[in-house]
Amino acid sequence: MLAKLNIPDETYRELDLLAAQRGGTVEELLIEGVELLKRIGRKPNPSFEIPTIPSDRTGTLDLTNEQIYDLIGFP
Repeated sequence: MLAKLNIPDETYRELDLLAAQRGGTVEELLIEGVELLKRIGRKPNPSFEIPTIPSDRTGTLDLTNEQIYDLIGFP
């Protein structure tokens, strides 16, 4: 059974383009997306750990982005 979906035009155009690039249809792409969400669980956004910088001092640190990248090892 096919259900009607209200998808914004811009989103549908993006889905249609992606489906075409993959050699399939929008319907197949949506079904694949739902199946993927079912496999990873009910939570669509995986949790992540916020990086912290250990310090012996209380308060705030005034660091540049470069200093932060050096401390927490961004790629």
